[in-house]
Amino acid sequence: MSKRRQPPRTPQTKAEALARVARLERQVRTLKRQLAISTHRAEDAVLESDERQRGLTGALEQQAATAEILRVMSSSPTDLRPVFDAMARSAGRLCEAHDARVHLVEGDVLRMAAALGPAPVGGAVGEFSFPLSRGSVNGRAIIERRVVHLADLQSEAEEFPAAIGLPRGQRTSLAVPLLREGTAIGTIFVFRTEVRPFSDAQIALLQTFADQAVIAIENVRLFKELEARNADLTEALEQQTATAEILRAISGSTTDVQPVFEAIAENAVRLSGALFGSVQRFDGELIHEAALHNYSPAALEFSRRNFPIRPSRQAFSENGVAALARLRERAVSLVLLDLMMPEMDGFELVEELRRQEVWRGLPIVVITARDLSPEDRARLSGSVQRVLAKGGHGSEALLSEVRELLARSTARRGDLGRR
Repeated sequence: MSKRRQPPRTPQTKAEALARVARLERQVRTLKRQLAISTHRAEDAVLESDERQRGLTGALEQQAATAEILRVMSSSPTDLRPVFDAMARSAGRLCEAHDARVHLVEGDVLRMAAALGPAPVGGAVGEFSFPLSRGSVNGRAIIERRVVHLADLQSEAEEFPAAIGLPRGQRTSLAVPLLREGTAIGTIFVFRTEVRPFSDAQIALLQTFADQAVIAIENVRLFKELEARNADLTEALEQQTATAEILRAISGSTTDVQPVFEAIAENAVRLSGALFGSVQRFDGELIHEAALHNYSPAALEFSRRNFPIRPSRQAFSENGVAALARLRERAVSLVLLDLMMPEMDGFELVEELRRQEVWRGLPIVVITARDLSPEDRARLSGSVQRVLAKGGHGSEALLSEVRELLARSTARRGDLGRR
């Protein structure tokens, strides 16, 4: 089969060739412009994607920090310190700050309640405070009840001269007030050691933290009020129960008052949280122990040996330890001492009194039923003024001895005072 013959090509002129080259160059330039536009668009898309990713990451971090603070608030209903510590940590991290602090108003000062960075000169958290004035960033935020954001504190030193307790090098500063019903009760404060203002998102985050701080403070106040009310109600209910028990004892013992006294002693000990207690009855001449509750064997023995007694201004202690405690609380002029006491007996008490300068001259009269050995008398010799056998002296004779010793003691103190 024969091939078709192509028509002969018409030779191009030089002008036509040059025109074709020009068209090709224009097409190349157009393609280059389109490629540049596409490249810029791709770069913008990548930047926008990165910005969105950073914004999404920042929003997630802020949400996580807010949720963490709420979790701490729910787990610490009566203690604000963990809540403020969590706020300071999150504020410092998310605001990229050198330091973050929480301050609370106390009268005319601001006291530091939490801090991320090192403690300032002048005290740690809970101790450091500074005057509430317009001359400090925090004071200005409190007094004017608004956010105070300074790009560079050092350039505004004349306006804010009271930057007390803050480290050197503080530059960009931000104080957000804690507002409760329009009243500023504290601040959240962050700063940087470089001039780099905080973003609107970071300021908004601190305002959210400030709102949470106010909620936490109010929650603690309400929780403590509720606890106090519950305690009052519980106490009132216990008192009503005790009164009902005593009334029940009265109605069930019309001819015997002893169950009533015992019910009174038992309920008095329980309601007061005491270790033991008693009901005493005065018959016009003597004081009798009418009922005892939760007395130890030693205390029961003490009561058996000392009651009934006549009313007097004397102070009784059941053992030497209790006697020392009472002597530290009040001044006495004379001690009537039984040698046989629990915990610390009379011999040990005498030795302790004579060791102490303040009690060395205190008159001591021993009244004992014990048969004293020569060793016993040697231990007491020179340390007590009298040793009397229990039951061997009448009340008048004992009173006479006491009056004489008190008179001598008073005269001796007067001589010492005149020297």
